[in-house]
Amino acid sequence: MPKGATVLVLDITLPSAAALVEACDLCDRILTDKMIYAPSDEVAVILAGTEKSRSALYERSEQARYKHITVAAELGPATTLTLAPIAATRAGVAVLPEGATVRRSIAEAYDFIDALQVAVAVLQARTSHKQYNRCIYLFTDARHEVRHKEDLLSLIDALQRDQVALVVIGFDFQPLPAAADSQEELNESAVCDASAWAALDRKAQNERILAALCTELGPPSVLVSPAEALESLSLLRCRRIRQQPVLKVALRIGDVRLATQLFTLTQEERLPSLRRSTQDGVDVVQTIEYVALGGVDEQPCALAKEERVEAFFLGVDRIPCSETDRETMRVKGPRALEAIGFVGEAEVEPYLLMGGTRALLPLAGDHAGQRGFNALVDAMASSRKAMLVRLVRTADAAPSLCVCFARTAASSAEQRHLVLAPLPFADDVRALHFSEYPELQFSAAEEQLMDELIDGLSVDDSVLAPDDTFNPVLQQYYATLRAKLSAMNVSAEKGNAKATSSEAAVPQLLPMLRGTSTDFFAEGSEVYEAVSAHRSALASCASAFPYEDEVDALLPGSRDAGGKGKPWYQDVMTTSSLVGTQAGSPLSASQGSGGAPSTIAAAILRGARCSGEADEASAGSHATSDANSISTAPHDTISGGVCFTVTSVDPVGSFSMIVHHPTVTQAQLNKAKDDLSDVIWELLRSSIKDAIYRKCMACITALRQFCVTQDDAAYYNDFLLKLEVVARQCGRDADFWVPYVVERKDSANVWPITAQECTSAALPDDTAAKAFLQKDRFDPAIVFDDTADDDDWLTEIQ
Repeated sequence: MPKGATVLVLDITLPSAAALVEACDLCDRILTDKMIYAPSDEVAVILAGTEKSRSALYERSEQARYKHITVAAELGPATTLTLAPIAATRAGVAVLPEGATVRRSIAEAYDFIDALQVAVAVLQARTSHKQYNRCIYLFTDARHEVRHKEDLLSLIDALQRDQVALVVIGFDFQPLPAAADSQEELNESAVCDASAWAALDRKAQNERILAALCTELGPPSVLVSPAEALESLSLLRCRRIRQQPVLKVALRIGDVRLATQLFTLTQEERLPSLRRSTQDGVDVVQTIEYVALGGVDEQPCALAKEERVEAFFLGVDRIPCSETDRETMRVKGPRALEAIGFVGEAEVEPYLLMGGTRALLPLAGDHAGQRGFNALVDAMASSRKAMLVRLVRTADAAPSLCVCFARTAASSAEQRHLVLAPLPFADDVRALHFSEYPELQFSAAEEQLMDELIDGLSVDDSVLAPDDTFNPVLQQYYATLRAKLSAMNVSAEKGNAKATSSEAAVPQLLPMLRGTSTDFFAEGSEVYEAVSAHRSALASCASAFPYEDEVDALLPGSRDAGGKGKPWYQDVMTTSSLVGTQAGSPLSASQGSGGAPSTIAAAILRGARCSGEADEASAGSHATSDANSISTAPHDTISGGVCFTVTSVDPVGSFSMIVHHPTVTQAQLNKAKDDLSDVIWELLRSSIKDAIYRKCMACITALRQFCVTQDDAAYYNDFLLKLEVVARQCGRDADFWVPYVVERKDSANVWPITAQECTSAALPDDTAAKAFLQKDRFDPAIVFDDTADDDDWLTEIQ
């Protein structure tokens, strides 16, 4: 899609102050929309009715014509400087040609045909012989005399030749007469035209001329009222992205080769990243410095690039990787798009598609290839076949598997194309295993209830129409930008150009988002009507499948009167004993874990096993197991064939389910503790900043409570040692280990277990536990990996 070139012609002689403010607000809205949604478009501002005159045509006519028309902003990308003439007009001042502003004097009459000719000249000077979507917005009440009516035909020719759309926003325009419905009415109106035209005043005649001009140019040229213009500008819209091919490649099907080009069809739109600057607007640059850590008494020293060695980290082991190794790892080959074969569309499961689709079309100008490509698309569509392809984006890049679906042209304005979606390799597919709970069977009546529920709540495609379902986060971001730009304009009008827009109020949720992407169940929506019409089916299903209230505390996002608005894991932190043993089936209090958490290399711990404190903390961790903890059943299978594993989605809930099961064995309890430990470390490594730190703390609290119940202090204290190593290894000691574990953030007690809680604990009291946590066990010579520093070369080959 080509760029847009827009010229705003604002009549500053509007007699009503309210009308002038309304016109300025509409101009602001158009300009800010260009800045937000189409920053590559170019905009110019022309003020009509100014005391001074400034335009190329005015100078060319030796100041004889085109008077009282000022080009206040030349054609270019919209910025806050483009908004300045509009802000000055609203404030009651005029912009002089040299950029200065003075109080606006009595408005001067102008010829709107001259103003439109100046606008056309501004467009021609920059966009002539270029592909642009050209448009002129004219804000006027059309009350001034038109002195050069003879130039109307040449104006129409220029607008049509350059394909310029004209949008007239008419203030205080009279309704136009209805169009004739028959030839007889047309003949009668023609007879009365001369006398009716003479009876019209100058403003009414000008209104008819502008309406006829828009009709002659045809859509999208139109004459609208300010209210209609505001309604159109208030509609939700997407950021416009320039249409350009991602790459051009030859599609090879055996011996057949077709020149094609690939366009982005769908891609997740994200908020732009924030950039830093000074108060004066100077960009701030972030630099990375690599330093080598010395001994305890040595200061870190900067490390030059040639002194650094790049390597893969496998735990604590380092595998060097040189430039030669990187080249060897690359899959050599040219750019390619090769067809592997054809399969039925139904054979490609939707869950295999990995998102980020592309549109594959024939190369522009290749007419022979166009015929072959169209024949291919029609043949695939008629046979309902999909084409499997191997794509190599650039030379020596990592290949990818894709599938192409045929899409025929639904109208003459569309074009046949192939929709290309990536497919996963075996390495990309996660092997997930879940229990089907075979002992739980539903009846035919219950299945019928679900059938009725599905049929009743089935909606058409308008509920998720891509053109009408907008991302609420992005739309609120656009609204916030517009509010802050408006605040900057207000500051400029008041003469405080340096005032920032940080105090601008963030707008409330846009009304047009209610009932769609933010709340599909809003009253009046199609989903709301469907739910309202089938409440009986919903009630029947709810009674047939009752929701267990006691399980609610274990589900994410649960809310109750005691913890309203708090995440589920914050409630877990304050419970006295979430994983306590059930009454009537107490677990052994003397049996420890049959298997410690995953091993971490002892080289990281400087004498952790040799120090007396660590020996006391871990003593008896393995010596307390006996024959009763041995089981021939798989550790993840409870008696009865039901499989229980500690999941990362709900680790506390699944762990609690295992330890409360009446037939659980000691070996299965030991494995549950090990699994929960692994989940905690995995959550800590994968957390984006502190996003799931509280979830980790809930898991640690659950593990600690269970170890207290089991009188297995050695296991938990040994777990804390290794948790500290993991936190240090992934760079989370400062923001997780110290505040959450050592300093007890949120009043969470996850300190080592002492003899005050367990008789088997080696640590006597909290003083010893605090010393246990604060002891430095790490060798300063060991440098941990900076997980935030990505491998750029790995990105290049993918």
